Amino acid sequence: MTDNIYHGLVTSNLAKFFSRGWGEVQSYKKLLKLRRKLQSRPHFLSLLNSIPTISCKLYYWRRRYLTATPLLREEQIGSILVENPYYGSRKPLSQTRSSLCYVSDLLVMGAALVLESYVLHDWLHSQGIGPVGITGMSMGGHNASLAGSVLPDATAVVPCFSWATAASVFTRGVLKDAVCWDVLQNELLHSKLGQSKIYQILQEEIITCDSLNTGFTDATSDFEQSSNHFGEAMRYMKIVLDYWTHLKYYSIPVDPTLTVFVTAKEDKYVPREWAEDVRQIWPGCSVQSVDGGHVTGMLLQQKRLRKILCQTMQDLSASLHN
Repeated sequence: MTDNIYHGLVTSNLAKFFSRGWGEVQSYKKLLKLRRKLQSRPHFLSLLNSIPTISCKLYYWRRRYLTATPLLREEQIGSILVENPYYGSRKPLSQTRSSLCYVSDLLVMGAALVLESYVLHDWLHSQGIGPVGITGMSMGGHNASLAGSVLPDATAVVPCFSWATAASVFTRGVLKDAVCWDVLQNELLHSKLGQSKIYQILQEEIITCDSLNTGFTDATSDFEQSSNHFGEAMRYMKIVLDYWTHLKYYSIPVDPTLTVFVTAKEDKYVPREWAEDVRQIWPGCSVQSVDGGHVTGMLLQQKRLRKILCQTMQDLSASLHN
């Protein structure tokens, strides 16, 4: 029920995602190069010499008072809260609340958080602080899992209210109705992106990749057969987001048994039935479910989430001592 109510708010005209389209062609060219390094841990480590200094602003009062403060008080676990790119003080002036202007913004956000998480992880170890875990909720949960895939040693990873890919969130979940499909469809058919080489490059690279063939075929037939007038945009959205965000195209964490995915039993934002089970992608990881939906899970299940996080950190400590 709460997911449906919140859905009405985010799908209002003032909160539409990707209102300015897919993004610049040059952005995708740069993202393609970066993705090839991110999906392989050794290649990713060679990239880190050029990472700039990070600035973290702690504006997330809910995270501070419902997660970080209790963890410190009850379990003596300290937290670093990283503000998402495109959120808070890092939000572009042209952006309305958390509704990203371009599809490429979502990809840049994920890549930036992966890089920043690694740098923070490395700094903590250099200061003798540890063991280290990483967690996040919703989009932050998925970015936490991506970050966990590149970290060079065993780390506690607890992604909350996320799953294997961001594609189903925007093409199958309730956020589907908050996307400017008319803008995206028009741009694919009539703009520079649809006529550019990057469009063909993405198509060719995805189609020729064996692990993406099935998903490409399924997306094509599924959305083309639907009554939706924006089938081409939805099909391409699934292809692009799977290509950049699906966990199966990234490294498995050093110790996947220290990864616990927390899901909500009635989550309408992250429909898990449209993506592979994370336990098949990362053998050894586990899944724990909490009552309620996406929104109520984040608001009402904080105690349970902290308990899962603490247990995972204890498991990490035990594995390091052994």
